[in-house]
Amino acid sequence: MEINWKNLITRTISGAVLVLLIVCAVVFGTVSVYSKILFGVLFSFIMVVCQKEFLNITTKENASINIFFAIIPSLFLLWGTVLDGINVIDGLNNLYTISDLFIFLYAVLLIIYFVASFFIKSEAVNFKYIIVSMIYIAIPFALYSNIELSSEESLPIALGLFLIIWGNDTFAYLVGSMIGKHKMFPTISPKKSWEGFVGGLIGSLAIGALIYHFSGKSIVIWLLFAVIISLFSTFGDLFESIIKRKFEVKDSGNIIPGHGGMLDRFDSFLFAAPAAAAFYWIFWPNFF
Repeated sequence: MEINWKNLITRTISGAVLVLLIVCAVVFGTVSVYSKILFGVLFSFIMVVCQKEFLNITTKENASINIFFAIIPSLFLLWGTVLDGINVIDGLNNLYTISDLFIFLYAVLLIIYFVASFFIKSEAVNFKYIIVSMIYIAIPFALYSNIELSSEESLPIALGLFLIIWGNDTFAYLVGSMIGKHKMFPTISPKKSWEGFVGGLIGSLAIGALIYHFSGKSIVIWLLFAVIISLFSTFGDLFESIIKRKFEVKDSGNIIPGHGGMLDRFDSFLFAAPAAAAFYWIFWPNFF
């Protein structure tokens, strides 16, 4: 299979803009209260667009009302973690902090929606997909915000997560385009090959080794982290492919030229972020 250079150039340019925004938000996200707020605004926008695209796919003509029901509690959850990182509520009783209240409201609304899904049968409001979007999309963004804003020392793993995802995606695309012959799951994602998967894994390991070089931490831990993120990135990509195939759509949207929708660009992140959070909590503070 030959490389589509026009598509690759388009992907590179549009992707570079998004990469620059994310890198700046992550690197400078813990500098001040204002930078944390800007981080929250950027990732809120990305999360909301991902949810909008997901519900446009799954609920189609009734998407607007479903998007409303999904976005409100999801923003509560994300900003609960952001406010917790900002520490604007120092001096207050922790049981009554704004961040705790926001996270509590998310949990309450999630339970209400879950109960409502059994008793309310509406053609307009689809609680099943609203709940899926609140778990599949909102929780990973909240978990990542917790990593990013929990400590300045978490920067290597917060930035490393994205670098490894991008390395995995880029190497998988290049290797798969050049020598990909053996399809992984042709009925789910016809373009994905085992050669591309191995290429992505090698790219992830290379990025992990590079991060080790600059961070000075354990190379074994960084390589293990790279393997885990590579695997979960692939799972996330395949999961979105299942959704798109089920609803017969090619792209989740068209907001990013060459990449399709925001969900197309963050599908790997949605599975990798929870894995990174678990890895971070297990190995912190011994290695990072």
